[in-house]
Amino acid sequence: MEKYLSKNVGTIQFFLFSILWLFFFQLVSEFVEAIYAFGLMGTGIPVEIAFVGYFLLPFLFLILKRPLGRWALLLIGEAIVIIRAGLPLLNTRGRLMVAGLGVFLFFVFIPSFFLQVKDKKTGSEYAKTFSASLMASVLLSVLFRSLGAGYDISLQGGSQWIGLSLALIGGLLLFVTVKETNEATSQEEDESALSLGKTILLGIALIGSLLLLSFAFTAPYVMARWTGENHERIIIFQALVFALFALVAGFRSQWIKNIKQWGLLLWNALFTVALTATMLLNQEMFSKNENAYPFTARPQSSLQAIALYAMILLSPVLFVNVMRMVKTLSTRRPTPRALMAGVSFGSLYFLIMVLAHAFTSVYDYMPVVGPFFRDKYWLIHLVAALVVALPFMLIKENGEGESEKQEVLEEPGNSLRPLVLLALSLAIVVTAALVPPIKAAPPSARSLNILTYNIQHGYNDAGEKGFKEQLERIRELDPDILGLQESDVAKMGTGNADLVKYFASGLNMHAYYGPKTVNGTFGIALLSKYPIEDAKTHYMYSIGEQTATIEAKITVGEQVFNVFVTHLGNKGPIFQQENVLEIVRNRENVIVMGDMNFRPPTEQYRITTAVMDDAWLVRWPGGNEDQGIDPERRIDHIFVRLNGGIEVADVTYLPGPESDHPAMMAVLSW
Repeated sequence: MEKYLSKNVGTIQFFLFSILWLFFFQLVSEFVEAIYAFGLMGTGIPVEIAFVGYFLLPFLFLILKRPLGRWALLLIGEAIVIIRAGLPLLNTRGRLMVAGLGVFLFFVFIPSFFLQVKDKKTGSEYAKTFSASLMASVLLSVLFRSLGAGYDISLQGGSQWIGLSLALIGGLLLFVTVKETNEATSQEEDESALSLGKTILLGIALIGSLLLLSFAFTAPYVMARWTGENHERIIIFQALVFALFALVAGFRSQWIKNIKQWGLLLWNALFTVALTATMLLNQEMFSKNENAYPFTARPQSSLQAIALYAMILLSPVLFVNVMRMVKTLSTRRPTPRALMAGVSFGSLYFLIMVLAHAFTSVYDYMPVVGPFFRDKYWLIHLVAALVVALPFMLIKENGEGESEKQEVLEEPGNSLRPLVLLALSLAIVVTAALVPPIKAAPPSARSLNILTYNIQHGYNDAGEKGFKEQLERIRELDPDILGLQESDVAKMGTGNADLVKYFASGLNMHAYYGPKTVNGTFGIALLSKYPIEDAKTHYMYSIGEQTATIEAKITVGEQVFNVFVTHLGNKGPIFQQENVLEIVRNRENVIVMGDMNFRPPTEQYRITTAVMDDAWLVRWPGGNEDQGIDPERRIDHIFVRLNGGIEVADVTYLPGPESDHPAMMAVLSW
């Protein structure tokens, strides 16, 4: 047994780190999302933001002069596994504390594990193992999210056994790997060890690679929402690109090994250009002139698609970068203090970038940072890509003269890695391709159920995840047309989850998410049992928070409805509602619904009811306070302007704990 383990350490490390990297991405996602969730409870800075200090704790380990012992390293690794196993059982505050602790422990575990590998003969092989396991973890994340229709299925309900099984396997592999690696390494000093400055640079860039993968590639839904591109097409393309790279890196590794520094720099440059172009080409340029609004978002262009697919095609450079950086760190053997300093500064950089990423969506809620970062979503990703490429600009090729022709120890099991990666990629392709068809709606309907619902980013009124309960609530109501607000999708602050995809799949409905996420809105979506036709997004003038209205035609039997879903800014600035009314001015059979943030005794409400009917008052002209809501405090509305023969048959407000807003249902009949 000992002999077998000794010969297959690299293979065991591959499976171990595939699991650990996946856990890292999940812990980061849950940690950042939990911080964001507390921010939903108010517009101020939540006290819980203090837990971001977890990212600073690695600095405490700068006192280390020697690597952590086997048992200390094993204890830290097993703690990470246990934290991940118990994560789904915790509430938001618990996830905040525990997931953050797991991220911190990971930033301690990684450099400590590096220090166990001190055999130059295996440096290149270790780097390939490390990079391959990182790709495997990304593919696992994509697979689990694809299976969960936008949410990681291994963190959900009855599917938690997946995460528990991986935790058990990871715990066993940890015990074997840490023991074997520790016994096989030497702690001798090396005069060629990297300097402190270069180690810090590599540490920042290495963790920056994890950051960039977390931003988008662990959840391709992110990129789909950047551009409005088809989800399944994006997922399949990324999986195929990764599969091709895995085969090349596994069976033609010399091709990757022989890439010169200038070639790698060029590859990084092209990737950075494609990444930045993808965002800039899809971002609307918002004028400061009020008279320029409302304006309609531009249709998708071929140039936007080219930039997106070029970015995905070039994205394997991130794994090549990691391979080169890990090779340098594992063969040039920096001191424990230097390596911990590199990871500590890397974790600080990670924190800064995560906060900057969130600041692009808070608008003017927060002084200084809000106005500065507004509309600069692209800048965060540009900086992230440049930081990842930085070592290859400042550190000499092949570790300052180290021969690349050095004999490399190849393991018999190395061919297994590309096959595993290929299998994961094909599983993703199959999963993404098997999209169930949408059930056809009745062709001769004589009524229409309309529901508007602010879902508070999938959280209930207590600040806990409530997207499953929200889905069940909507199923019970059985709407024909559904308008969602605060449906922000595929952002790091919401765990990169795609709420709209999740609801559309669970309800078997057509869906349109109008505002591309690079434009930073609250998130507005339209779902329908009937085909959504001629959908488009309109933007309204904004001071402080970007707002939009989506429009579409929906044909029900012989009736054609012009449906609008909106979410206006806090306190409902009157010019935003004026923009909405201008959009609907010449339309017939109009339905306007959403969280409008204005109440009946306001000027916004008066100018609206001058040209349209408040569906609720049509049904309840006396006010009807028996529905659990004060009629004068309503901010969620359905306004209608209907052709003759169509009437409002019923309207109901449905308060409940599933969200901080009530659902509002209107029934039209003819």
